[in-house]
Amino acid sequence: MNIDMKKWTTGLLVVATAWCSLSVSASEKPNILLVLVDDMGFSDLGCYGSEIDTPRLDSLAATGLRFSDYYNCARCWPSRTSLMSGYHLEQITGGPHVVAKDKMEVITERLSPLPALLRQNGYRSYHTGKWHIHTLPKVCGDAGFDHSLAFHNGENHFRPRHVTEDDKPYPDQDVYDTDAMADRMIDYLKDHQTNHADAPFFSYLAFYAPHWPLHARQETIRKYDGVYDAGWDVLRKKRLQRMKEKGFPQNWAISPLEPQIEGMGIKKGPDGKMIFGPNEIYNAADWDDLSEDVQAFQSLKMQIHAAMVDDMDQALGRVIDQIKSMGDFDNTLILFLSDNGASAEMYGAYGRGKVVHDPKANMGGADTHLCLGPGFAALANTPFRRYKIWTHEGGVATPLIAHWPKGIDAEVYGRVSDRLGHVIDIVPTLLEVAGVDHPVLDPEAPELTGESFASVFNRETFSTPRESPVFFSHSGNRGLRQGDWKLVSAKIDKNSWELYNLKEDRSETNDLSAQYPEKLKELEALWAQSNRHYKEESRKLQATKAVPVSTVGDIGKGTVRASSFWAGVNPPELAVDGNPDTRWNAAEGSRGNQWLEIVFDAPRPVNRVEVIERFNRVKTYRIQYQKEGEWVEWASGTSLGKKTLDLPTVTTSNVRICMDKVAGGSVSIAEFTVTQRGK
Repeated sequence: MNIDMKKWTTGLLVVATAWCSLSVSASEKPNILLVLVDDMGFSDLGCYGSEIDTPRLDSLAATGLRFSDYYNCARCWPSRTSLMSGYHLEQITGGPHVVAKDKMEVITERLSPLPALLRQNGYRSYHTGKWHIHTLPKVCGDAGFDHSLAFHNGENHFRPRHVTEDDKPYPDQDVYDTDAMADRMIDYLKDHQTNHADAPFFSYLAFYAPHWPLHARQETIRKYDGVYDAGWDVLRKKRLQRMKEKGFPQNWAISPLEPQIEGMGIKKGPDGKMIFGPNEIYNAADWDDLSEDVQAFQSLKMQIHAAMVDDMDQALGRVIDQIKSMGDFDNTLILFLSDNGASAEMYGAYGRGKVVHDPKANMGGADTHLCLGPGFAALANTPFRRYKIWTHEGGVATPLIAHWPKGIDAEVYGRVSDRLGHVIDIVPTLLEVAGVDHPVLDPEAPELTGESFASVFNRETFSTPRESPVFFSHSGNRGLRQGDWKLVSAKIDKNSWELYNLKEDRSETNDLSAQYPEKLKELEALWAQSNRHYKEESRKLQATKAVPVSTVGDIGKGTVRASSFWAGVNPPELAVDGNPDTRWNAAEGSRGNQWLEIVFDAPRPVNRVEVIERFNRVKTYRIQYQKEGEWVEWASGTSLGKKTLDLPTVTTSNVRICMDKVAGGSVSIAEFTVTQRGK
């Protein structure tokens, strides 16, 4: 199957013509407030069917838009990375793992984060809250924010530690982090009004709430006394009914509980019972099967979760009030979403290897460390299946609210958009509304992958669909949505593909893979090709800089570069210096998926490749050449060592060797030459 990857990565090259009717003059560039919450479920807001009190967000939804089919990356730092970069994590690091230090430095240098892109059109940028983006470790220095109060450790919401302001250590303080994040954003906005009123602002407010540990004000917790006593089974049905009353599809249905899924990171047995108390459970059991004491304990945990969302709404309201006091509210685009679905994780009893939960303290206070758990996380994700980390709907579906009085047609206020979208669409959307028509990216960086959804702000183009599929991959869980169809698999299910028609079955209860084998095959091929394409882009992004060399393959000048190299020593040019006693080494700790590339100064005919590998660690390899911008397989094998390969003659500027499987240490190549036989 041949899939048009150029269409897949169209990104900013596709500009909705309808946006012209919404554009503003340079002097009226909209301000932007981007709000991200952590571990909040799809239905945890009042305007999404919740019993939780969220009047400020509900008000934004009533005079703005809600989205029903918007997605994140299933976990914290992948979503945050996509939000700031416009890329899938697979395009940057190749997957949800931290790459070697030397590669990370290259990635950081080559990324063009959202604040830096907005600066190209005069924006000032401010951040407060959680950061957690490994590829941009310095919020101001690497990501380009003008000011930032960044929280790097969320183990205690009342005693935040490891906080930096403008990339410098910030004194430890015992404050409620939800309030501290909002308060500092208000300070930044006041300073902006005083000193930079002529410039538009981009504010990124990233609350930790309601991520575990469950911490909230006691008075807010008490507000929800008795609200959750009916249990998750009853309350999921009530939430779904309210969702339908608020404009969500009438055919949505509750997904069944999945008691086989245990809370991640749990400490079971006597130690766990001793720390959490005897009323903790680790699976989403039927509510009526639980004892009254267990029910009471679980209900209290959900009260705290609800209070965290409530407190967040109040804090956000104060930031909005500040924007109103500046006279900027009508021309501020506000976007609100969550980084993943509600969490079934139960890491709460242990912080950094220490017991931090006091069962005698007031639950929800600074001396406690509880997690929501699978039962009430299923309520938070109503009506969807599974949780954070999974690529089923409960893990990746996020609420999204958009509010912008000057930019959204009043005729669409309060509506629910079913436009398919993904967190990578935030960057192109914000660049479009900000008037950054031609963002300057690093030459080695991929094209921005997402698609602007600004067309939904206009009544005439409200129903404009997303052209490209949405791709998912996290921790062995995979997925792809194209139109109404979704392909999904889970590591715990042995990665067996499932197929759903989400228009008819949004809760993924009726697997159609056996009924529609051709559709299954089509989407599986699309996922596989997309995955390969993204990983290839990550290898290019992580590659060493092209190093000029005087002789490449004995037939002319050019450059050489590699996927990585051992920091400080053994750079790639040592593999083309004609000296077999020197060598290129891939990064320390690396194994497979390495490559070494020669780029000639002009296309030339070549047909011989010679390689000298040290230590015989390469188990599979491929030789490729580039034709019309695409890589073409030229040769392959199951071991490398010392080889001379006589191959069909091709005319090309680029030749590389890919070492896919490596054992026993990092790749080491002494010589790599590409020549024309007899020359």
